Amino acid sequence: MLVQGKSEIQSMGLSELRMIGAMAYWAEGSKTLDSVVKFTNTDPDLILLMVRWLREVCNVPRDKLRLHIRLHPGEDAAGVERMWSAVTGIPRDQFYRTTLKKSESGGKTKRKIRWGIVSIIVCDTKLFYRIKGWINALKDSFVPANRLTGLQ
Repeated sequence: MLVQGKSEIQSMGLSELRMIGAMAYWAEGSKTLDSVVKFTNTDPDLILLMVRWLREVCNVPRDKLRLHIRLHPGEDAAGVERMWSAVTGIPRDQFYRTTLKKSESGGKTKRKIRWGIVSIIVCDTKLFYRIKGWINALKDSFVPANRLTGLQ
């Protein structure tokens, strides 16, 4: 089934990448700070996809991309930073200071996030609203207009 599923997705271009990135941002991107485009996830492949989307579709220069990493206490911050820099191609001098995630379990977390929680950040109000426009276009195309009518 894996091979069949993979064969059902043919080669894609910039238009498909625009939609895929907009969908991912709709799911995992910040929608509250209108001057900041911020996408957060833990999956290196998805983070790499979003860096590509920001560079190729959104035309963000590499020097405008920033990363912020949150880790559990006791993790190797320098090693994790090196890994994310290698994955994304973003130099470490464009990283915000890595912060420690406060544990609600008192440090007894059994399943730690191996590479931390990563946010890609771009300060750009116009880009934020452009992405919101793409998301609204997707909603208009695929979500019924009366989706909230009668819900309380």
